[in-house]
Amino acid sequence: MLVDKYKETLHSLLLSKECFTPYPAANQRDKWEKIPKKIKDALISRGEQFLNYDFLNTSASKYIDFSKGNTPQHYIVRANENFQALSSCVFAECSEYKGRFIDQVVNGIFQLCEETIWYNPACLYMSSSWPCIFPDKDDPVIDLSSSNKASSLAYFLYLLGSQLDSIDINLRKMIVREVKKRVLTPFYERTDIWWMAYTRKINPVMNILHPINNWTPHCTYHSLLAILFIEEDYKKRQAGVLKSMEIIDNYINYYSDDGCCDEGNGYWFMAPGTLMDYLEILSIATNGQIDISKEDKINKMGEFMYKAYIGNGNFINFADSNMKNVCLNNKIVKYARQTENETLLRFALKFYNESSFFPQLIKGTSIDNILYYAFHHELIKNNFYLQDTTLIDYLPIANYYENCQVMTARETKGSERGFFLSCKGGHNDESHNHNDVGNVIVFFDAKPILVDAGVEIYSHKTFSLERYSLWTMQSKYHNVPSIDNQHQEVGHFYKATDVYYSHNDLKTSLSMNLKKAYSENIGISNLIRTASLIRDKESSVSIVDNVSLYHKKAEVEFSFLTPCSIKIVSPNTLCIGETHLIYDSTLLKFSSEIITLTDERLISNWGNHLTRISFLTISPIASSEFVFEIIKAK
Repeated sequence: MLVDKYKETLHSLLLSKECFTPYPAANQRDKWEKIPKKIKDALISRGEQFLNYDFLNTSASKYIDFSKGNTPQHYIVRANENFQALSSCVFAECSEYKGRFIDQVVNGIFQLCEETIWYNPACLYMSSSWPCIFPDKDDPVIDLSSSNKASSLAYFLYLLGSQLDSIDINLRKMIVREVKKRVLTPFYERTDIWWMAYTRKINPVMNILHPINNWTPHCTYHSLLAILFIEEDYKKRQAGVLKSMEIIDNYINYYSDDGCCDEGNGYWFMAPGTLMDYLEILSIATNGQIDISKEDKINKMGEFMYKAYIGNGNFINFADSNMKNVCLNNKIVKYARQTENETLLRFALKFYNESSFFPQLIKGTSIDNILYYAFHHELIKNNFYLQDTTLIDYLPIANYYENCQVMTARETKGSERGFFLSCKGGHNDESHNHNDVGNVIVFFDAKPILVDAGVEIYSHKTFSLERYSLWTMQSKYHNVPSIDNQHQEVGHFYKATDVYYSHNDLKTSLSMNLKKAYSENIGISNLIRTASLIRDKESSVSIVDNVSLYHKKAEVEFSFLTPCSIKIVSPNTLCIGETHLIYDSTLLKFSSEIITLTDERLISNWGNHLTRISFLTISPIASSEFVFEIIKAK
């Protein structure tokens, strides 16, 4: 897309390093003084918290600890603290410009440049010396962390270059040297890094094919920023930008044509959201001459966020996502503005709560988000006329992503009231995969009834061969069946087949055969699940499973996960929240299991526990139909 359109003209369109000025440098005081006082005061106040911060490096024992399979949490926490301190002091100095924070800026830059590695120790497997305990400084790895640190140092040098030069010109040399050595040189020279997506690579830690995911736009965007701020050699500059365009083309070509983010809503900000950051910077670097943000596929990638929205701040959360999404609102606003999508803009502004959003923003380390907010604050406020409209076109009555096989349906278009149903097919080797083929999510009045637990705080197990030892990854703890206590298997070949979507005014349904999501040894002839939202005088959700086995009888269990309290209303009816779940008690017996939650990420979504509902066949069956109906409680 990019290369086909602009390869031949890039040399005449690309701005020089001196002309690339995405935001004003700190010494352009007339521009910085126009930032609202409350924003500057908040940035200064944040920086003041780190005036006495002690920047520390990681000890060798932490690498040894990680090599033994322990999560490098100390490294991650300390690295994040160092980076937050540096970033906060940079923005405080840019806002105040009195030299009060410059010593800490220098301390932070010095510490970062002296740091052994910029990448996460969990990514040691990407180095040529792996398996190893200690990283090799001469074998740099470009990952999410190192690319971000490279672009940030380049940005800091751009913003405060004149002040840093007045202290010692060697600070500039140090930054340029380390950014080139750790990120730019491998970016220029290598094509075998998996996220570049020239060819698919095996992840040696998980023994799976690397998915093409959020790493591609994230690492490419930050590498591009570093090139634009640092690289003075015009031929290298042009070659680096062209390579970034090739990589982004690889990502766009790989991405689902219908715009579905198979990593889930939580990763949208690092995937399409960061893709838009890339496209915006590329446009700035070419004086607006390179721009594909109006392309239909780019537009669809943005629309995923409101099509995945349930209501009351909740999103469908298949894969490694949270039900409650802490939206980086200005990323959605930016996406909507760049694509000129007013529906997406209305959706973004629905969540735009400045009193809670800005304090969260300045605590982060996203330089472009802070600068975008600071310098486009009035422009964002000027879009608030869209909040006053009665038009709620960001709550479609139904949507289906054919490539990822994800359906959403609500009772009434434009309303969060009533039932909401989502169901997925797909396969069990998706990006950030859970074994969840056939999983359903049900809400009523934007309140959870049947849920996907999501994912715990990442640990060394999450991205290793032990991933599926974690309960949140197992089909047993998703809303799917099991046969003779045997659950879904891991891999691309374990998938839904014969998937059919249908929609009309009265009913929206997704039907699929789940038999290939399980081992052939179980002997499943067919396991056909049909999930439907029925719009009637008394609307309802139905989940119908037709099970048939080859030449045998077996126990069949149907699992459902809920955060709600459960009451037995009658022998065939459970009260779950504000709904009733009706089942055939002549075929199934009910039991429940309390899952006590200790993980902070899960607790933030569900409280201190979830309940796993089990419906087990009273006796083994060879073939039968099982119907679960969810209606509004009487």
